[in-house]
Amino acid sequence: MSLRSQRSQATADRIREAGWERFSSQSFDEITLAEVAAAAGVSVPTVRSHFGNKEGLFLAGYAAWGLEAIENREAARQEDRVSAVRSLLDDYERQGEIALHLIAEEDRFPAVKEMTDGGRAYHRWWLSEVFRPQLRGLSPATRERRLSQLFLATDLISWKLLRIDLGLSARRAQAAILENVDALLALG
Repeated sequence: MSLRSQRSQATADRIREAGWERFSSQSFDEITLAEVAAAAGVSVPTVRSHFGNKEGLFLAGYAAWGLEAIENREAARQEDRVSAVRSLLDDYERQGEIALHLIAEEDRFPAVKEMTDGGRAYHRWWLSEVFRPQLRGLSPATRERRLSQLFLATDLISWKLLRIDLGLSARRAQAAILENVDALLALG
């Protein structure tokens, strides 16, 4: 990579990070490209040349943020199911507040909705892979129902109810979720 392209990539990374810092905590409509440009130490035309518009900047930030979560989940998926679920819950501990913020924004902004829908689809697929051995012998209808139940048991909103709304410690919330998963798997 040439020095010029390295500098361009470093600038794009700085802009993306400045944008994501805002998108992960502020309302989408409150964020301006001028504010992001100032935080990144560049001009608005520079932001536009790298990302096009605010939606493009959001999508780039979300993709980088989501990639980290996916990498963590994929590494844990290769282990046993308990380790995989613990890894998922550790991710909620690290980034659950950001994800909840995005979910609160999804009905107002198509770009956010597209990403949160993608996250849900990935979570369902991930569950189907983690619990493939336990789901394998079930009828198609039972398999789909069980997968939906596992989704509910391990969803971010379930974590939120236990950790934030009910005030359970991370350890107790994790135990509750794992007990729910075990109970579902015991149903056969």
